[in-house]
Amino acid sequence: MRSYLWSPDARIGCINVALWACLAQALSAQTAIITGTVTNAITQEPIAGVTVRVFGSNDTIETSTNASGVFRAAGLENCCLILFDKEGFEAVGPSRLTFRAAVNAPPLKLVMAPWPALRGRVVDTERHPIAGATVEAIDPTGARTTARTGSDGAFTFEHNIRPGDYVVVATPLTPQPTDSSELAPTYYPDSTERENAAKLTLKAGDDASGYDIIVQRAPVFRIAGRVVDERGEPARGAILQLVSCF
Repeated sequence: MRSYLWSPDARIGCINVALWACLAQALSAQTAIITGTVTNAITQEPIAGVTVRVFGSNDTIETSTNASGVFRAAGLENCCLILFDKEGFEAVGPSRLTFRAAVNAPPLKLVMAPWPALRGRVVDTERHPIAGATVEAIDPTGARTTARTGSDGAFTFEHNIRPGDYVVVATPLTPQPTDSSELAPTYYPDSTERENAAKLTLKAGDDASGYDIIVQRAPVFRIAGRVVDERGEPARGAILQLVSCF
């Protein structure tokens, strides 16, 4: 049979081990405080209303930047994954950041650039402005963003289209027909056929101007006749459809 002796030194050693265990547990449970600012890459001004999501190992904090572009998130353990976004802006660099934050982590400096702006005019072949025309920026998925020309024929997409590739088409409000032609929907810069449209590649922060669309005339044809029944009498209310042969 074994016997155990309990000494004061052994007792102190156990207490020390317990204290270190408690301290280690407390240190591992300390939570990080994440702060930072979001600024405009073009103007260097703060951006308010940016949604910032900070992910810890067990939970998530969602916050947003204030009028000074500042955000703060506290109370997360084993931090952090950060996502940030705002309509009308694109992150400069990654919008998804992963790092391990210290308890007193230095403030993050995040930067975003505004979506591109696109400006131009819609004119006829004699460079007269066409007011009230509908201008559409069409992305590769077919999604369309619309603007309308003013009295001077000018149109603007003011940071409301995402960075990417586009074709742009202008459709006059009134076709202004003549005996043989009328103003037709025209793709930038001057084609009535989409396959001949110039592709515009717009990047975040771009301020693209001078993209004038020269609206072309397309030939028009008129067909007239009468619809009669089997007796040769006028057939009232008949519906006619013009079907392309191509």
